[in-house]
Amino acid sequence: MPPIRRQNQHLQAAREQRNKGREAMGKQKGIDKIGGCEEDERERLNEKEIRAEVHFLDFDSELEEEEEEEEYTDWEEEVDVDFSASRGAEEKNGDKGLLDRLKGVEASVFDTAKIRYSRGANLGECQTCRKCQQDRELRRAASGCVPLVRHMEKRAKEPLQWVSENDLKQQGHEAAIKALKKKINSTKSRLQGQNLSRHQAVLAFLCIQQKKQAGETRRQLAFFVARCFNRGWYFARKIVTWELSWVQERIIDEGRQGCFAKVRSWLNDEGVELAVREWISGAGEHITAHGLAKAVGDYVQSRRVTEVIGAVLGTAMHDSGIEEEGRPGRVRARTARRWLNKMGFTYGEVRKSVYVDGHERADVVEYRKEVFLPLWDSLVPRMVEFKEDGSWSIPESLPLGEKPLVFITHDESTFNANDGKRRTWKEDGKQPLRAKSRGKGIMVSGFLTPGGRLKVPDTISNEELLLDPMWPKRGGIPIRDAMEYLEYGKNNYWMGDKMVHHTMQIALPIFQIAFPGCQALFAFDNASNHSCYASDALLACKMNRGPGGSQPLMRDGFIHSKQRPQAMVYSQNHPNFLLQGKAKGLEQVLKERGLWKKRRPDGFPFLLECPTSNNRSGCDPNILGGCCGRVVLAAERDFLEQNGRLQEELEASGQRVIFYPKFHCELNFIERFWCSAKYYTRENCQYSLEGLRETIPQALDSVSSATIHRYFLACMRILDAYRSGLHYGTAEFRERVYKSHRHVEDKTKW
Repeated sequence: MPPIRRQNQHLQAAREQRNKGREAMGKQKGIDKIGGCEEDERERLNEKEIRAEVHFLDFDSELEEEEEEEEYTDWEEEVDVDFSASRGAEEKNGDKGLLDRLKGVEASVFDTAKIRYSRGANLGECQTCRKCQQDRELRRAASGCVPLVRHMEKRAKEPLQWVSENDLKQQGHEAAIKALKKKINSTKSRLQGQNLSRHQAVLAFLCIQQKKQAGETRRQLAFFVARCFNRGWYFARKIVTWELSWVQERIIDEGRQGCFAKVRSWLNDEGVELAVREWISGAGEHITAHGLAKAVGDYVQSRRVTEVIGAVLGTAMHDSGIEEEGRPGRVRARTARRWLNKMGFTYGEVRKSVYVDGHERADVVEYRKEVFLPLWDSLVPRMVEFKEDGSWSIPESLPLGEKPLVFITHDESTFNANDGKRRTWKEDGKQPLRAKSRGKGIMVSGFLTPGGRLKVPDTISNEELLLDPMWPKRGGIPIRDAMEYLEYGKNNYWMGDKMVHHTMQIALPIFQIAFPGCQALFAFDNASNHSCYASDALLACKMNRGPGGSQPLMRDGFIHSKQRPQAMVYSQNHPNFLLQGKAKGLEQVLKERGLWKKRRPDGFPFLLECPTSNNRSGCDPNILGGCCGRVVLAAERDFLEQNGRLQEELEASGQRVIFYPKFHCELNFIERFWCSAKYYTRENCQYSLEGLRETIPQALDSVSSATIHRYFLACMRILDAYRSGLHYGTAEFRERVYKSHRHVEDKTKW
């Protein structure tokens, strides 16, 4: 039986004995003699009994909180013995003895039960000190608290107010933001490294939720915050987890990255940074993280060897200015990747895009500003104005005696038989079976106008075209479209001769019948087959030093300094019959112009060409008058103004030619036309050469004239941005190119 239950039974028995004793004492004759002494004794018994009950209740509550049972102690055995003795001797001793036994029980039970785990009726010194210390701690903890009675009085005076769930949530968010700001701004326990970034991300997430708009989810807001920290979806999910942890428990998981003040990066060393940049400039497109890590390790090791040698010799052979304490002697590939990201490099798939390195090269920018844009601006007033339906009109401000100018652009593109869809829906990760290679291909060379493809108008029939015996035909059928197809491979490639034939024999006749009385402005890119030269062109690079040999027979030149022509070939009646009809050679041509010299200004011999090293020319542009014979002759005006065969034949037929700047594919609107056509072929790919022959004409017809006109207007906006002096890729450039609904999303505002 539990001790407390046994104590309660003993207490009940003591009460019954006390009541019986009172009844017995009331029957005695000498009850009046007891007087005030017995009354005082009864009051003392009642007080001690109440005090004992209170202590028994305290013992019971303490045992319930601790949830354990007390062992049967020695003083409980004494109580049991006393109660059993009192019950056994009740009939023998009478009522007066009962009162004495009750006094003994009261002294042995109630006084002993008053003080738990104590010797005697008073507390020990240790327990007294412990109790005082507990009282002081309770008073200290309750020093700033408001008594419960005051809250009851306030609630009684003020009516109850209803608080909605949204208000409670808002109050919780505000309290969380206030506490988080206090922790971030705290100077006692300053956050740093990964811990600081985590707390800042949670603070930003809490603040952005207060301004959440309709339709935005917590997942989207967390991703926006993660993008501000240059992180992705994983970091966004962690932000949501940290935010819930902070709101509920005011705790955010701590990270150790970046929290060590003694750690220094090798990239902060000027010598290491210089070595890294030198290695990157020499590696070119073969940059790898492992290669960079190895290069840094080799440099650090060589520098430490140099320092050891300097210490042995007693000289300071290297002083970087930065202590090497806390830095390892090598770096890992992961660290090298972070360094490459800091230095502006990105890792990704190689795709066709703008070649930025050449796009803003000095000579390319000079051609764009000094040649292309001025020529374009001078020809714009004469250009025919096209509409989306393909119709055109002559400009009203056309000068007298000038022909309307029709802008025609050209480019080539290839279509492959196995070039199908790049993305598709897959069931349970099942990959479709595709061929490894792109398959056989067909090259298409085409011409476009701002109003659509260059072709014969529908008002002219094939019979009318056949009346011209020189009209180009394909399989006996007159050609109506300026699109040329070539199945490349097996020594069948698109060369300069085929390009000239396509332009002069197909595109030009179609233009003359589609735009009668107009002049064409043909625009080409800087491909090699667009700028190939004629066999007799004036090219110093193809000339030998002496006469004869394998050098070509060139056309006559013109000496502008003497205002007379110059033959590049010996006449047939030359006194030396060995030279009759042979090329003169570079030395003889320069001697006739008075430009050949035995030595250069720096004292070195004057050679045909400067020696090359590592596939790099050894010519020095700083030498006055030229460093070699090829450089001197190529700088002559007649050689410098030599044009390609395509340009020469077009200008000879009365047309104009303009070349786009190098690496400026964004100015040619036919590039967008190829994109739309290839999208059609990929969506309708039959994975066979026969199917490709059928799909390509359908793909070209799928792009409407209105779409082509919009492509042209987009390129004109880009051209206008260049005319304003803006650089490609800048924010001002994008804002200028994309107007009104053509809007560029500013990711910096996320």
